[in-house]
Amino acid sequence: MWETFTRKVRLVFEDEVLRRRIVFVLFALVIFRLLAAVPVPGVNAASLEAFLNNNQFFGLLNVFSGGGFSNLSIVMLGVGPYITASIVMHLDSSCSSSRTASSRLSPFSIS
Repeated sequence: MWETFTRKVRLVFEDEVLRRRIVFVLFALVIFRLLAAVPVPGVNAASLEAFLNNNQFFGLLNVFSGGGFSNLSIVMLGVGPYITASIVMHLDSSCSSSRTASSRLSPFSIS
């Protein structure tokens, strides 16, 4: 089994186009993680954490976003609203029968 795995990995890295694509994706992930560690300037992290702990609605959104609100970073400003909106719409479509019917008709539905 190990020999089969190593043979397939070797085949993947022998293909120049596939190797460049894999390196690009890994590079993009590294850049994303580095930018996710850069906080937004002017935001007091302690007061933001206290606000999220005291407010049930925003605390729930923080849980749905994977803790993205409590770790407010430059990346969260761009990607966070899209992720949060897609999670909320998915939960809404599974709870509401009218949204479920319209999501089946939409060509852009996630599920």
